[in-house]
Amino acid sequence: MFGKKLQDEGYDVTIAKNGAWGIKEVQQKTPDLIIMDMMMPAMSGLEMLTKIRQNEGTKDTPVIVISASATDEEIAGVKELGIEEYFIKTRVTPSDLARKVNHILR
Repeated sequence: MFGKKLQDEGYDVTIAKNGAWGIKEVQQKTPDLIIMDMMMPAMSGLEMLTKIRQNEGTKDTPVIVISASATDEEIAGVKELGIEEYFIKTRVTPSDLARKVNHILR
């Protein structure tokens, strides 16, 4: 539903089924923004985010994290890697996400 809302807003959305696939996608075509979960198959969100930040082509790409749950400590650790926002899935609507994306990409 998040991807559909962003498509409705006019964004080109590429979906990766897991973290390893996501890394391949961002290496092939550097996105303007990455939206990712912390719990993914094949590679954790933290591992993916670390690889994104280590890559010269994506180290400055804005990242929004959406996750089912997290402790304050986990959120703080991820924010240290330079993300734009951390949303808890049950507390964010597709419209909230679209507003944040619009703000970042202005």
